[in-house]
Amino acid sequence: MFVIGCLVACVASGRPRTTASQDPPAANPSTLAPGMTTTRRFGPATFRVEIDEDMVMVHVELVLDDRKMAAETLRPGHTAARFDLVSGASRVRGSLAARFAAAGAPSTLAGDFVAADATGEFPFRGDLAAWTWPDGVVWARHTTWLTPELSATAAVLADGNQSVRVRFTGAGQPLTSVTLQIGAEDVVVTRAFRVGSVEIRSGMHLHMQPATPSQEGVALLDGSFASSNLPDVQFAGAILTWSQAPVETAPESTP
Repeated sequence: MFVIGCLVACVASGRPRTTASQDPPAANPSTLAPGMTTTRRFGPATFRVEIDEDMVMVHVELVLDDRKMAAETLRPGHTAARFDLVSGASRVRGSLAARFAAAGAPSTLAGDFVAADATGEFPFRGDLAAWTWPDGVVWARHTTWLTPELSATAAVLADGNQSVRVRFTGAGQPLTSVTLQIGAEDVVVTRAFRVGSVEIRSGMHLHMQPATPSQEGVALLDGSFASSNLPDVQFAGAILTWSQAPVETAPESTP
């Protein structure tokens, strides 16, 4: 949730509020590309929206009267935020909601809020930004240290198969990688990998359970490993969990 800068209510001026015109919606917000930033201004409130280039995330800064009041990162599992911010005679109150789609389909950031200052009110309801991620964008990522020198980094991609890539790194060097996806949920690695004293022993088993509307997705690892001063390490457990499944198209953008 947004960090609230001030909860002091605006003091009524004794005259009726007027509704001022706000910036029109972007002519074609779907032309935004990952890594780009767009700025939308509504009276005293400015929204700066940055589309993450590598992961399914959108970063938002809210500026009120040229003062940064709040910052929020929306991602799968945390797709909405509410805010009520005051700076002097200016205020903005409402919500944001991100709709994350699979790679190749449009995603959107919608807003439903009212900004106000001494000149009037500036209401907005609609899309602040829209964009499309390319293939390979990461839905969720996590690194698990199997030993002090050996790690497994698992990333689920924003594709229809919920592809999970697991990369093993030992002593700073890549050892091997494994891909899981719907239809190929189980992989057994039949050979061993070694660099210096770091070892992945043969027989390592990886399994994925795709996310559904009723349960989280999970990637599981079961194997034997070794590194300096740790000749026999057994690991069996989750190396990545993720909520929600990437959708092929973004839902209607009503916050």
